[in-house]
Amino acid sequence: KRKRAELKIAAYIAEHCSVNAVDHLGKVIGDLDPESEILSKIKLHRTKCTGLIVNVLSPCMLHDLIDDVNHSYFSLIIDESTLIDTTKVMCVMIRYFSKKFRKTRTTFYRLIQLENGTAEHMTTCFINQLNEDGLNIDKLVGIGVDGANSMIGPHNSLSSRVLALVPHLIVVQCLCHSLHLAAENACSSLPRHIDYLIETSHSWFSTSAKKTNEFADLFKTINQRMPKKIPKLSGTRWLARFEAITIIIDQWDKYKLHFEMAKTKYRGSAGYKAEELYNIFRNNENKLYLIFLRDALKDVIRVNKLFQSSSIEPFKLFADLNTLMYSALQKIVVPAQLHKVKNQDLTKYDFKNYTMATDCINFGYYFNELCGKLQSNQNEIINIKNRCKEFLIKLAEELQKRIPKNMQILEKISAFSPQNAKNETKIDDITAIVVAFERILSDIDTTLNEWSLIHRAEINADTSDEFWRAIDLIVDSAGQKRFSNISKLALALLTVPFSNASVERAFSIVNIVKDKLRNKLEVKTIDAILRVRFLMENKCDNFEPTPLMLKKFVSEVVYTGDISDEALNIMEHCDKILNSNMEEL
Repeated sequence: KRKRAELKIAAYIAEHCSVNAVDHLGKVIGDLDPESEILSKIKLHRTKCTGLIVNVLSPCMLHDLIDDVNHSYFSLIIDESTLIDTTKVMCVMIRYFSKKFRKTRTTFYRLIQLENGTAEHMTTCFINQLNEDGLNIDKLVGIGVDGANSMIGPHNSLSSRVLALVPHLIVVQCLCHSLHLAAENACSSLPRHIDYLIETSHSWFSTSAKKTNEFADLFKTINQRMPKKIPKLSGTRWLARFEAITIIIDQWDKYKLHFEMAKTKYRGSAGYKAEELYNIFRNNENKLYLIFLRDALKDVIRVNKLFQSSSIEPFKLFADLNTLMYSALQKIVVPAQLHKVKNQDLTKYDFKNYTMATDCINFGYYFNELCGKLQSNQNEIINIKNRCKEFLIKLAEELQKRIPKNMQILEKISAFSPQNAKNETKIDDITAIVVAFERILSDIDTTLNEWSLIHRAEINADTSDEFWRAIDLIVDSAGQKRFSNISKLALALLTVPFSNASVERAFSIVNIVKDKLRNKLEVKTIDAILRVRFLMENKCDNFEPTPLMLKKFVSEVVYTGDISDEALNIMEHCDKILNSNMEEL
């Protein structure tokens, strides 16, 4: 019982706080009831707690993960980064169909320390880790990477090197990154001061509590509620920029009034900046650009959010991406010409010779409404519409350049959607993809024959996970799986990743775990903490140690390796900082 209690405390520490906190927490728990036989025996400090996390909890959870993956097909999502102490690491997430959880699961696999960021070194570390953990690389279906050349370049990149070892590998560039870059590059068609307006409006308030409170008082006086804050912008987070645009439009008149007062109240550079912002806000032509930008990017943002979701239907993504591409072209291409283009040809369609005249383009209801209210001369309105048309053309070009590979992959696997599979007259032919994955199937003709008979199974499940799991469980009178080949292929394709969002979330946790105060944490400790946080089936309050964890809870295992300095003593570190500051004063 004491071991169980200490394991639960260690799991709590790994999920919520610094390992150093256990030095006091262990004493507090022991003093809660000195007469308790269990609590009084708890002896848990940072060295032991680190040992439990690194050498007991994490290895046991990794063992359960590898056992769950077993002989299933899987995909990996990979990204590399540099930690706060300049250590280079590669984070790997694994995506597979879990028989234990009966669904496609994306979770943390490994945080691997790198000596450098070359493709050769990353590939070597990657392959060695798979071999060490007993994962068969031939079972690897796909890898998801970002757009870095070392990751997805056609020559001498991690993906090209792994592709040489696994011919059937599906390499997927993160679609969220692609959509973000498409939107960012398209915005270069608009006046530069629009981007300046968004960034400077945020920085004006983010660095001053006084300015924030002044605007809040003004806004509350007019609207009887608190204003929304403009979110921090980032070159890699376009969703935040879109949210900032929406907030600025909604609070436009209040910002104009605020900066009108601020330009006379503040002196020096602050007063000059306030005057610049006031001049931008008083010109409603600038608001017209923001309204256009908000409406033009809604579909891009919607699809971006969709691909970041952890509960998407992968076999239905083609329709969403295809609709985005069609919507971008529909705004600028003559309808009679666009109707001639097949869905699968949208990314290859040369539309520049068939764009509509500026007066024929619908820039949106709110755009047109504000145009009618503006006192600007007609030439200015025409100029704004021409710039907006340039944006739409640039956006369509960028989408065509960045998403065709994703479109081709999605189109092929969309045939495996439950709706198509249950249809007696199958709409899509899967022969090409069956041939591509011949290595994981026993026979091509047998697989295609099973595909033609699936509609007779009468499965009522709607989600892809439920449907193909049910298909996989169907057996004949001899107890043999009736659809073993086609279900194996479909479950393998369900693992194909289309977003790096999961690995980006893992790195966000890394930045929380290893910060300026805990900068001595070694990679193996961070790896263990991430594994506990991701793989703990229930949260720490419902966590129950497994028999294997209790069995491994012996001093020979707990204190394996040099763990005494794994966790940085935050109190000592803070004292050093405070003392140095006092000396300077």
